[in-house]
Amino acid sequence: RGLYAETNSYLDSGARMNVSVPELLRQNGAQPTAQRVALAEILFAKPQHLSAEDLLEQARRHGVRVSKATVYNTLNLFVECGLVREVNVDGSRVYYDPTMSPHHHIYNVDTGELTDIPYDAVRLAELPELPPGTETTGVEVVVRVRQRTAAPASSGDQSSAPQATDVLCDSPTIPHSRIPYWT
Repeated sequence: RGLYAETNSYLDSGARMNVSVPELLRQNGAQPTAQRVALAEILFAKPQHLSAEDLLEQARRHGVRVSKATVYNTLNLFVECGLVREVNVDGSRVYYDPTMSPHHHIYNVDTGELTDIPYDAVRLAELPELPPGTETTGVEVVVRVRQRTAAPASSGDQSSAPQATDVLCDSPTIPHSRIPYWT
C-alpha cells in the first residue's frame, strides 16, 4: 500500500480510491484530530521521506500550530497504525516514509537524502537461518553512499576497495539488526 495525496488518494495495488485524510486515519485506527490531519496532509502530499524535524518545520511553514512532542507522538501513532514506515538510516536519524509497498532505500550520508529503490532491484541470495519458532516478516535494505573523494596521488587507485553496506534486517527476534555486507 502507498499513500500519495495529489487529491488525498489512497493507492493500493495501482487502484485509486479517493479517501479523505480524516477517513483514512479513521480506517487505520487513528482518531483524526486537527493536528493529526494537518500533519498527515503534509506527509501524504507526495512520495517523500521526512524526519520529525522536517515535518515540524513544514507544518510551521504552513501555519500549523503544533509542538515537537505532538509531531513525535503522531508519527509513532502513524507507524503503529501502518500509515507510514519508519526508516532508521544510521541509529541517530529516522525518516518516515508514506510509501507502504515493499521497497528499499539509498541513503546519502553527505546530504541526508533518502531515495527509494524498487523492491525487485535488490536481490538477496539467501537469508540466515532464523531462530526456532520465528518467521521472516520482511527485509529492508538501506544502501549508504557518499561522494567519492579524490585519493592522493601516492596512495594509488582505491576505487576497487571493498565498501561496507549495512543490510537492515527486520526480524521478530532482532528488530532492525544491521548486517555489514561487503561489496
